[in-house]
Amino acid sequence: MRLGQAIRAMAAASLFAAVAFGQARITGTVKDHTGAVVPGAQVVVKNVETGQTNTVATSASGVYTVSFLNPGKYEITCEQSGFKKFVRSGIVLETGTTTTVDILLDLGQLTEVVNVTASAPLLEAESGALGQLVENQMILNMPIQSRRVGAMVRLMGNVVFTGETGGQSIPRFSVAGGRSYNQMWHLDGGVVQNQAGGSPQLSVNPPNESLQEFKVLANNYPAEYGRSGSGVIVMNTRSGTNEFRGSLYEWIRNDKLNARTFFSAGKAPLRYNIFGGTLGGPIRKNHTFFFFNYEGGRRRTGVTVARTVPQPAELAGDFSARTDIRVLDPATRTSTAAAQPFPGNVIPPSRLDPMGKAFAALYPAPNQPGNNPARAPSNNYRANGSDPLTQDFYTLRIDHQMGNKDRFYGRMSILHGPEGVAAVFPNAIADDRAFVRENENRNFVVNWQRNIRPALINEFRYMFYNRKYVNRGMGAGSGFNGQIKLPGVDPEAIARISVSGHSGLGQSTVERRQFPIQTQQFIDSLVWVKGSHSFKTGFEFRRSANIETNNASGGGSFSFSDRATNSAVAALLLGWVNSATLVKTDELNSRTNYYGVYFQDDWKVTSRLTLNLGIRWEIDYPRWEAKNRQSGFDPYAIN
Repeated sequence: MRLGQAIRAMAAASLFAAVAFGQARITGTVKDHTGAVVPGAQVVVKNVETGQTNTVATSASGVYTVSFLNPGKYEITCEQSGFKKFVRSGIVLETGTTTTVDILLDLGQLTEVVNVTASAPLLEAESGALGQLVENQMILNMPIQSRRVGAMVRLMGNVVFTGETGGQSIPRFSVAGGRSYNQMWHLDGGVVQNQAGGSPQLSVNPPNESLQEFKVLANNYPAEYGRSGSGVIVMNTRSGTNEFRGSLYEWIRNDKLNARTFFSAGKAPLRYNIFGGTLGGPIRKNHTFFFFNYEGGRRRTGVTVARTVPQPAELAGDFSARTDIRVLDPATRTSTAAAQPFPGNVIPPSRLDPMGKAFAALYPAPNQPGNNPARAPSNNYRANGSDPLTQDFYTLRIDHQMGNKDRFYGRMSILHGPEGVAAVFPNAIADDRAFVRENENRNFVVNWQRNIRPALINEFRYMFYNRKYVNRGMGAGSGFNGQIKLPGVDPEAIARISVSGHSGLGQSTVERRQFPIQTQQFIDSLVWVKGSHSFKTGFEFRRSANIETNNASGGGSFSFSDRATNSAVAALLLGWVNSATLVKTDELNSRTNYYGVYFQDDWKVTSRLTLNLGIRWEIDYPRWEAKNRQSGFDPYAIN
């Protein structure tokens, strides 16, 4: 049992902020011209793009706080009897930030209005969390190769970026010296990772066009964030507004537009198109909004692959052209005499193993100039391939305000991302690089915010994540083993053949299937503003599952060496196996649970001093198998 990052407890030096997952908060103090605080003043925070409002009253200390705000442009209005109405516009709230807007009321009638505009940029002075934010325009305009938001981390300080992998362009990096590939990713407040798989990888990497803001928290992040070994990444999708807005776009990469690298004789073929569109607007003005994004990707990446294949004569058992070896007959070896060479360096047809001969026939003929049949071959076969990638990503978000007390939003993301690794051998089932990968993701988030009282707000969030991943060799389902009557293995697959000094035949994995990879997350948070304190507490529960079938070498894996014959190809033709393995696991249904509870307080001691206090307890249960089939070590069990 592991206490995930155990207990975070800090007092005055603690730097935790009470900002909702990926959302923003605005706070400040209302004073009059003498510097005295103004209690009971009505403060209205309005999203200028959607018309949605939040109304609170200042506390006895003159402090107001509005939490759970979506990033965007806002306007603040403050009213109190005996003072002029105060209006401040041009306020921009960003993901995961607490913005301070202090209000100064002038004596006068409410019919008189004091407008404040074109203010200097507001400074986040309420939190010591160390991080960096990328806003919408930069996200849209950055020339990111994959057009996936995860690659934005390379813009951050304290980040070491090593690249992207897979059909979803999953980024690999470390934050502030932490472990690589161990960040906690949040999209609209829900986790988007494979928790049950034991690998904290990003599973839903949204397109740039679907995102509003992106923030990396490197250190001192709030107590509500947990289960991270190297930073927290917070992402928010875009919302609709009171105006209909849309866009169409396409990004093109083509080898015709690329330059040749210095050491390359030519340019590798490349066809990469990313295209899509967005549409957002009101369903009911000032109340209900939608945003939709579709993005498709089609990539064909050219590769040139070199292989080492046997000479055509050798595949028939004729090694007479070889001047560097004498092929030995292992059947002539005795306890007192060494093995004798085959006459003329030719294996008689009667000695050829039919299964070994069938596998050897899968090798293509050499096609490179300079191939010398008299010596051992090396990189004598070269061919071009085109690795395909197809991506279809759908994002739909609905925001709704029901009266003055309830707000809802829901977001759905669906990804289809099959990819292939092309064969370069004429017979694809024989090529050791030939794979087909299925990759599908579905992620849903729903959120409900309830203003119980002006100073008491509750937020509930539910996230459901479902993924399918299949890595299948081209030989799976080919029936090759059955055709040649290879015993003791899966007849519908092709065996993996390793031949020393030559390229192998067949794929290293028959099929690995993970479905479903599933996580459910429940979060409830409560914010209470009391005097100069802003308290926040909540709990989090995640339940994850990963059902996996790994047919690593159900078709058999056989290796052939030159130890007994002086030629690994001769050993293959004779059926003289050096080693053999067969690995095919049962279906494993892995499960894991995670619990977290936290409490934090932002205490505004003075107008110039805010203390962030926080504590979090969390536990990450070890993974278990639903039918108790996971192996382990029990020091008390009888062997």
